[in-house]
Amino acid sequence: EGAYAAIRDEIVAYLASGRCMPDKEDLDPGRTSQYGTDRWEILHLMVYGEMKPSVADSFPRTMEIAKQVPGVCSVMFSRLPPERKHIPAHRDAENGSLRMHFALVVPPGKCFIRVADQLAHWREGEAFVIDAAFEHEVTKEADRERIILIVDFYRPVPRWVALLTHRLYARHGGKIAKRVLRNSYQRLLRQL
Repeated sequence: EGAYAAIRDEIVAYLASGRCMPDKEDLDPGRTSQYGTDRWEILHLMVYGEMKPSVADSFPRTMEIAKQVPGVCSVMFSRLPPERKHIPAHRDAENGSLRMHFALVVPPGKCFIRVADQLAHWREGEAFVIDAAFEHEVTKEADRERIILIVDFYRPVPRWVALLTHRLYARHGGKIAKRVLRNSYQRLLRQL
């Protein structure tokens, strides 16, 4: 949270330079209907431990801070454009990690995530952790964008369990995400 301004400034400068973020559907065409049809932009810097240098190099301070999170495995920015108001209820398929949400740009009014039966409201400069294996959905009422940094980290478990599960999670859990990004990301970023 102490690096809030530096991290926010990096993503704001990135977007102000005319570069865009891919829509979730652009990354995995035909497989994201559970997230709704309006734009939901995701910019991956690291996926299951694999750096995306062409993107991550634009965010040196963000990556420096994110790498300090114990067990960090994925780092990405999530942007809801002004017109996007809701991400329908869904759950992530993998439960080997927990997810930190760090609010960078939050519009006024109701802007929150529901995880199971609990609500968490984003506040600029503040972070919270969720378990995305539980059903969750997002609501944003304002006609302004919302940008957060998402940092996934391995679920804390006893060391002997970690030796078995973390390696397996990185190898198998990230297989689809890595394939999607390897095949789509560079092409999309050139187009954007």
